[in-house]
Amino acid sequence: MEIIEELEPTRRSIYCGAVGYISDDGQMDTNIAIRTLLFTGQQLHCWAGGGIVADSRLDEEYQESFNKAAALLSVFNDAEVPNLVVKLGGAMMHADEMLDWLQTCNATSEPVHCVIVLGGGTFADEVRHLQRQWLFPDAAAHELAIDAMRLNAQIVSTLLPTAARFSELAPLLRPKSANPCSIWLPRGHSSALGLPP
Repeated sequence: MEIIEELEPTRRSIYCGAVGYISDDGQMDTNIAIRTLLFTGQQLHCWAGGGIVADSRLDEEYQESFNKAAALLSVFNDAEVPNLVVKLGGAMMHADEMLDWLQTCNATSEPVHCVIVLGGGTFADEVRHLQRQWLFPDAAAHELAIDAMRLNAQIVSTLLPTAARFSELAPLLRPKSANPCSIWLPRGHSSALGLPP
């Protein structure tokens, strides 16, 4: 933290911090705020960065920062319908409040469109456990974590059969559907697992 404070010209605010909840029954779920927009007054704040590892290439990581920021900010380019993005952490899959959250998202009305993004939950936890045990590469673990998010999204899709489903971000961010709610089913890149596309 001291190095970050010394090297970075501005404070990170919420970026890379933890956002979450602790429920009355002692359950807790948190999420690292890495792809997050923060509104303060009339200003919008957006942060992005690359993940530096041993074999990182400077130019690629630098470009990745711009790509991540552009994806976040594209929500505001000619948006036809404002989106309310609701990230439901994977632990919510076991919470009694899950159906309430889904019904609330599905009850949004014009001009707001609710987009549900699911976390990986216990599926992703198992991926992390197996990676520690079998030491498979981070790229494969990342793809499996995306698969975990997709599994939870498919479960939620059965609970909200009228919700639109998207795997690409462009239509998700500019929904043409009359449905008040959409569910993002992320699609990974099987090449990281050594599988054919």
